[in-house]
Amino acid sequence: MRKSKKPRPFLSKSRGQWRARVSSGGRVREQWFATKQQAAQQIDEWWIAKFELVDPDGATFGSFAARWLAGLKVRETSRRRYGYDLVYCEPIAGLPLDGLRRRVIIALLSGIESTASRNRVRAIISQVLAAAVDEELIATNIVRDIRSVRHSPTPIEIFTPTEIAA
Repeated sequence: MRKSKKPRPFLSKSRGQWRARVSSGGRVREQWFATKQQAAQQIDEWWIAKFELVDPDGATFGSFAARWLAGLKVRETSRRRYGYDLVYCEPIAGLPLDGLRRRVIIALLSGIESTASRNRVRAIISQVLAAAVDEELIATNIVRDIRSVRHSPTPIEIFTPTEIAA
């Protein structure tokens, strides 16, 4: 059985009310609302607040990604999906935009088990960095030339028959 390491915000309906719930790092936030739209909006606010934490200049990946996401002109469902996928980027959220390196991005991507999620996250990081290039915060988009990254699972130790018998 696979366990996801990605914190998952979700909505659920019970007894005529909508529940917004986000769990991350052992901490659970939960609140009930009358409408689904209110619950979804609360989840978005929690997510944005989580990443606006580091640099007052907004020069970190997390703060810039939150600003980029808030300024996107897309449907709310798309914005929410991008937000869910950006949760994978939590390890690099505090890094300065100009301090990101290819090897860091590749290491982050190789830790994502699902190929589809890995490709979505790569595309979103690339879009965020392209926006940073447009705003002249960084010189180049280092993700632009990263095409395919394989998942690097933890090596499994195979026992020999004599080790099993012992």
